[in-house]
Amino acid sequence: MELLLEQGVYKLRLSNLDVSNGPALRVYLSRGPSPQDIINVGVFTSNQSQLVYNVPSSDKDPSSYSHELIYCQAFSSTFGVAPIN
Repeated sequence: MELLLEQGVYKLRLSNLDVSNGPALRVYLSRGPSPQDIINVGVFTSNQSQLVYNVPSSDKDPSSYSHELIYCQAFSSTFGVAPIN
C-alpha cells in the first residue's frame, strides 16, 4: 500500500489485494492497525489487482497515518489491514 502526493492531491494505492467480501466495506487511513483517528477514503469497490483512491481534503495530514484499513462499520470488523509504505 502506498500513499502518494501527486499535484497536491494525496492518493492511496492498494495493490495485491486479498479481501473477503463483506457488507458496506470502506477504505480508511488509520494511525494504527485498528481504527484510530481515521480518514474515510471511500467505498471499497473490489478485489482488483490495484485500486487508487483520492484521499479527501481535510484538516488532517494523510502523511501522518501509518495503516490502511478495509473496514465494515456495521459489524465493527476489519476485513483487511496493511501498513502504508
